[in-house]
Amino acid sequence: MQQMQELGPDLHHMHYMTYASVIGSFSVAQQWQLALWTLDLAELSEGGKDAGLKSVSSVSLYNKVITAFVNEGEWQKALWLLQDMPEREVLPNVITYGAVAKVCNSARQYLYSLQLHEDMMRKDIDPDISSFKTAVAACRGKMKSLLQAAQPGKSRRQKLL
Repeated sequence: MQQMQELGPDLHHMHYMTYASVIGSFSVAQQWQLALWTLDLAELSEGGKDAGLKSVSSVSLYNKVITAFVNEGEWQKALWLLQDMPEREVLPNVITYGAVAKVCNSARQYLYSLQLHEDMMRKDIDPDISSFKTAVAACRGKMKSLLQAAQPGKSRRQKLL
């Protein structure tokens, strides 16, 4: 990667592909720290140029790091990175919101998941089928937890009725 950086910015596509592969590998290996470190390297190598990581490819790199958080159940880190994206002039997309909402649901953080869905719609990011399924799952999960809390003394069989 260091040699690639020394070749200069003319090889932006090759830079992106290399960083995407490395981040994807770290994500699969459940190494979110290394995935995040590689994202930082990618941003530093671009030097904040308009044609650099401020493009569509940068969103993809962020999505890959968020996937690493999802794979490890790190919902708070996924939310943090999503919130950090606009500061870095990278706009999240439906995939970004979907991945973060998914990890929130997995961690039983249903209200965060629903807030993400609302935020996405408020920002005119068109939800896809997967986004709606995640929002419905959050509603179902929240309702289930509320029902269980409301009936603490009943047996499992009575709760099903």
